[in-house]
Amino acid sequence: MIGFKRFCSGVLLSVMCLASSAQAANVLYYFDSYIGTDYWVQAFATRGDTVTTAVDASDLVTQLAGGPWDLVVISENNYNYSATWATPIADYITAGGKVVLNDWYPNAIIDAATEVTDLNNDNQTVATINALGIATGLANGVAINPFTLTNAGWSIYSQALQPTGSAESRCDFPIGSCAVFGNSGRTMRLGFIPDGLPAADGAQILANAVQALFDAPVVGSYSVSGTISGLGAGLNVVLRLNGANDLTVAANGGLTFGTSIPNNSAYAVTVFTQPVGQTCTVMNGSGTSNVNITNVSITCVNGAVVPSIQPASIPTLSEWGMILLASLLAIWGAFTLQRRRNYL
Repeated sequence: MIGFKRFCSGVLLSVMCLASSAQAANVLYYFDSYIGTDYWVQAFATRGDTVTTAVDASDLVTQLAGGPWDLVVISENNYNYSATWATPIADYITAGGKVVLNDWYPNAIIDAATEVTDLNNDNQTVATINALGIATGLANGVAINPFTLTNAGWSIYSQALQPTGSAESRCDFPIGSCAVFGNSGRTMRLGFIPDGLPAADGAQILANAVQALFDAPVVGSYSVSGTISGLGAGLNVVLRLNGANDLTVAANGGLTFGTSIPNNSAYAVTVFTQPVGQTCTVMNGSGTSNVNITNVSITCVNGAVVPSIQPASIPTLSEWGMILLASLLAIWGAFTLQRRRNYL
């Protein structure tokens, strides 16, 4: 059996936080196999989570789309099915989802989505919850820190990770990280197979890791960006964000508004000024922000916007009656006035 080479369910240490204030969650769980004890089952029970277990990688993708889920936990320890679920999980993370995972097999999509790189330094055994991990409660209820990982029978049972972007380590090996807290606290990559955790603390560590994701502070604001295509050479279009923040775009490609959107706030991108001789339309231009918005799409085509011309309204039958009556009264009035003049 190929062991856990690449895991990085960094959720471990990040989650060690505040088990006493556990927030029960609706969890989608997928694992391929274990040699030792599956401490996730105990962790879920301790927290009171409602758990749906995917039967295989394809079912994971199906269940993911059928959400919503408060948390997705993936532990791929033996086989390599990440090609099936990597892109859907990366999209789920981008959309704001919370994920804890370990995957022994290298996958660039998952690494980028969880903000880690693999240092290719495997089978380290001593793991230390660091100062950041302790400060965020990752060591709550854990009897021994540092703790020692054991090999349940895998060829590779731990792997050193390196945080990238804004991610931070919450647990350290002598070389590299054993738990990476990424995406502003929405993902945790563990650098070991969970069945190698100490029996006394394994479930507690995983339960803490999950809670760390729910305790992570919410990011204050999000950017709004996207792409534009079809804009004619030498032309420009003025886009407007939420009715006030204008962005002039003069070339096809990427675009980013200079104004951020507060968390959980509505956003709407519109075309304020059309390019001369063209019409631009907006797709994916509105919604509610809980992640950086990156999929706004502007498409321009030749042909100016033609203003709509409202046809003249045709009087109804009753309106015709009123017109006729007014006309008759006017004629009668004129006739009466003339007769009076004739008598004078």
